Amino acid sequence: MRVSWAWLSDWIDLSGVTPEELAERLTAAGVAVEAVHRRNPGVAGVVVGRVVDVRPHPEADRLKIAVVETAAGGPTRVVVTGAPNVAVGGRYPYATVGARLPGGVEIRPLAFRGVTSEGMLCSAEELGLETPLLPPEAREGLYRLPDEAPLGADVVSLLGLDDVVLELDLTPNRADCLSIVGVAREVAALLDRPLRATEVERAPEPGEGGSPSPTTGAAFSVAVLDPALAPLYLGQVVDGLSVRPSPLWLQNRLLAAGIRPINAVVDVTNYVMLEYGQPLHAFDADRVGTGRIVVRRATAGETLVTLDGRERALSPDDLVITDGARPIGLAGVMGGENTEVVPSTRRVFLESALFDGTAIRRTAIRFDLRSEASRRFEKGVDPERVELALRRATALLGRLAGGRPVGGIVGVRDEAALRRYRPRTVRLSLERLNRHLGTALDRAAVEDVFRRLQFSTAVEEGPAGPVFRVTVPTRRMDVALQEDLIEEVARLIGYDRIPSTVPHLSETVGGRTSRREAERAIARLLQGLGLSEVRTYVLVDGETVRRFPAFDAEDGRVGTGVGASGGGETGAGGQRSGAEALAVLQPMHEGRTHLRRSLLPGLLEVAAYNRRHQVESGRFFEIGKVFHPRGSGALPAEPVHVAALWFGLRPKAVASGSAVAGRGGAYDFYAAKGAVEAILERFGIAARFVPAALPGLHPGRTARIEADGAVLGWVGELHPAAAKAYELSRPVAFELSLDRLLARRRPAIAYGAPPRYPGVRRDVSFWIDRAVPHEAVLETIRRAAAGGPAPLEEAALFDVYEGPGAPEGRRSLAYALVFRHPERTLAEADVDESVRAIVAAVEAAHGARLRGEGPEQGKA
Repeated sequence: MRVSWAWLSDWIDLSGVTPEELAERLTAAGVAVEAVHRRNPGVAGVVVGRVVDVRPHPEADRLKIAVVETAAGGPTRVVVTGAPNVAVGGRYPYATVGARLPGGVEIRPLAFRGVTSEGMLCSAEELGLETPLLPPEAREGLYRLPDEAPLGADVVSLLGLDDVVLELDLTPNRADCLSIVGVAREVAALLDRPLRATEVERAPEPGEGGSPSPTTGAAFSVAVLDPALAPLYLGQVVDGLSVRPSPLWLQNRLLAAGIRPINAVVDVTNYVMLEYGQPLHAFDADRVGTGRIVVRRATAGETLVTLDGRERALSPDDLVITDGARPIGLAGVMGGENTEVVPSTRRVFLESALFDGTAIRRTAIRFDLRSEASRRFEKGVDPERVELALRRATALLGRLAGGRPVGGIVGVRDEAALRRYRPRTVRLSLERLNRHLGTALDRAAVEDVFRRLQFSTAVEEGPAGPVFRVTVPTRRMDVALQEDLIEEVARLIGYDRIPSTVPHLSETVGGRTSRREAERAIARLLQGLGLSEVRTYVLVDGETVRRFPAFDAEDGRVGTGVGASGGGETGAGGQRSGAEALAVLQPMHEGRTHLRRSLLPGLLEVAAYNRRHQVESGRFFEIGKVFHPRGSGALPAEPVHVAALWFGLRPKAVASGSAVAGRGGAYDFYAAKGAVEAILERFGIAARFVPAALPGLHPGRTARIEADGAVLGWVGELHPAAAKAYELSRPVAFELSLDRLLARRRPAIAYGAPPRYPGVRRDVSFWIDRAVPHEAVLETIRRAAAGGPAPLEEAALFDVYEGPGAPEGRRSLAYALVFRHPERTLAEADVDESVRAIVAAVEAAHGARLRGEGPEQGKA
């Protein structure tokens, strides 16, 4: 926000204060002034001159001799110029002999081909003006001044170059300072000075600008179909306009604010927006064919060519102004080219409204069309100024463009939708304020602060002393809590005047939570296995979020554990569908539109990035939150997961006998499975690996990890199609729910008395179909041994054979069975009976055959 010192002085007496001092006061009060700009770039001695004669230079085809006067009928001066637009009767900036221009240039008499030039006629660039903000015709050649510019007048004063501009760096909560009036109120509070006039005093009464009418007036009607998005919409028809350049004083103020002057009608809307903070828009009323204004959501397929000449494809998320048949403006963002004010415009419909900031922000971001108007609507405008700004603009159009209001102010005011914009009342006790700030302020000092802020205040006596009942005006939407009022008191008193005090704190012994300790333990374990920890974005694109498995339903059952959460569609393996992914309402990037449901996409991005930079292999892990919806209106669940990914070849330094690393070559399923088993062992969890088909993963090399009837996670190899998309060769990964691990963890150390009786080991080996998983066989062994004469203490797989001699489609699984009775030595017959029961159960359940028996004996 750029604030003109001269404009600000119209609203408040700034005598005795320099711009630099005020900038320091504002910054100390939380309204940061980023810079103080003096508009004069070094111009002195330049006055308004009128050309009374122009003739060609006798010795130079491209030069002309202009005769200039600085007072009617006064002495003239000869100026040599090469400007093509110099004309008799034109008024231009004339740098007299001795004048100074930007860059330290001093004007002296200078001869051009035998003709002495007594000064210089100046262009806008030579005066150091901001040429990008000037009209195109003012950027080339001499800068022509209006015909009413007084001869001999100081150009520095005439063009407002003697002004100073304060450049504010406002925080998002201070929308009230996006106007000259708002800044003036802030300065008035800081300096404890009254405003010269209020907004109401500067706007004409309804009788002068047209008396308000509910919905119709001057053959125009207004309808708002979605009051929640436009709770207040007002308009005024102004006729008899002459579209001409604005007077210099208005142009100067727009230029100081960084806005390009266009014509008197458009300039008035911008001027009032800067002054009151209320955006306005002028529609050419004769080009609004139906005489109706309908505010509604756009429909699919509608388009609008905006004032910048670009065609916009609209969606139902966009709020538009229509004439009942076609869009004529993007509400709060930009008007349409089809109702633009042009030189032939004689009648306008002047709009002033209160639009929903969220809807305006969404449209502005989607079209990458941030305007001064949208910026103000996004941060919030004061509903009390909507009609005042309309009346102020109507009056200015009468003064500057010859317009006259026709009929009354028309519009729609939805009281129900306006309830959320009503003034707030906040109660604050003096005791709490002093306790919070560490001060000893009395009642009078606090009341004085609220008076300077123009907050209505009533004081009640409470148990601990005075209680202030403060009514906050609608212009200060950022003040809603007791803490906000405390901040206002601190700002106005001055943070530098608040004494430093040591807070009274109760001592507590710090420590890590069990969850944090678990995260650190897993991180150290995976780092010990050679993995590097990474942090990835929690936002992913919509396609990616649907591609990979998500799990961690709150019920935790196997049937819905991987992804399903009761409600919503599920795919293979019970994973969540993309419809359940949480979309960001206003994404900053098209590739970051949804909250992640899995850590895998982020790890794949890291792997792909490294692979593109010639890194042949990698091992990464991440511990972080994922996000799952809980239902309408509820905040999402945010479980913590741990995931890891391997790609490429193993490092040569890895020992061939490592249980996790395997025996060289590329990383495979067992690298990831070994890491999972290490984590499970660390937490004392007995889990099983169940074959599964999950999206994005290889259907034959993927398993769910289950324990106690719940899914802890998954482990597997990436699907070839997904691996190709990331340009990776057979990456493997796992993902576990930390919450479910913690819920099932066993004590790290458990004491047990050493066994009193010896155990008996028997080894059994089966020919079994390759499709039968080891976990299923192990489960059958345990069930068969339960209740037998010889208690089974341990069953472990110690050999797998699939080589030559193995029957077609079968493999050999060999198990070591350890039996032990806690109260006696086992008899051989008891062990034999239990082994026979186990063999029979495995053969019956899985179609297996004991090796060494029958035709499937094999040769191995």
